[in-house]
Amino acid sequence: MTPEMALVDLIELVAACRKSSFPITEDQLSEWPSEAMAAMQQQKLLKKTKEAKRVICDGCHRRCDRPVERQPPARPFVICEKDSGICVVPLTDAQLTQWQSSMADVCRFIAECLDIRYTNTPKENNAWLIGSVMGKKKSQLLFLSDENPQLALKVASNVIDLSAVITFNNNAYSLDQAKVVRLVDASTQETIKITKNAARKLTTQERNAEWQKQYLALKKQNKKTPRTRNWYAKTIYEAAVTDGYSGKIGTVNKNMMPT
Repeated sequence: MTPEMALVDLIELVAACRKSSFPITEDQLSEWPSEAMAAMQQQKLLKKTKEAKRVICDGCHRRCDRPVERQPPARPFVICEKDSGICVVPLTDAQLTQWQSSMADVCRFIAECLDIRYTNTPKENNAWLIGSVMGKKKSQLLFLSDENPQLALKVASNVIDLSAVITFNNNAYSLDQAKVVRLVDASTQETIKITKNAARKLTTQERNAEWQKQYLALKKQNKKTPRTRNWYAKTIYEAAVTDGYSGKIGTVNKNMMPT
């Protein structure tokens, strides 16, 4: 397996998971190249998490999913209920050590590779919004879509398989930016009309994210001197007006609190 295919494998596993994050043990990752594992960890596509509570038991050919038993000082183990009786199967560190990834991690990685701002938004219409990408003449919204069997980058009705743009050089992952730019430029004028509302929504999300960042910073600065919510809203509103905001302070008050 190549490092490129290992990353596609990881992303497809995460995309298929219904939970917010997907845990995977080192033992399960053993088929991937070591340089791929190192790059995923370095680029925060894989993050270490708590030890596994359940593992696949290799005590017999049935390979059942079993709960991890812990009775210190003995090593963690599982109970394998073979046909011939019950057997204790000690577990290795690789079977217990877990890593996790999420679609937020994947989308952030794509955004960083393309040098665009990523706003963490929920999946909608079989796609995750990455952000706005500039082509040669115009910018368009880029999505990661799972409508088809293969995960794909999507701009309007134009798609390209994610596996076709992933590259691995100098022990690091990146994306072929030239292919992504061609994807953007292939979009039609009709697409621009369709995506105007989505672009406006993205701008609002980015604005709210900035207010929330300011709110958390102010709250930290005033930890010893608690302030009212209205004080925070007024302070952030005044800064926003200086930057050209022409809306109401109530909008700031409503959207400055992290969700």
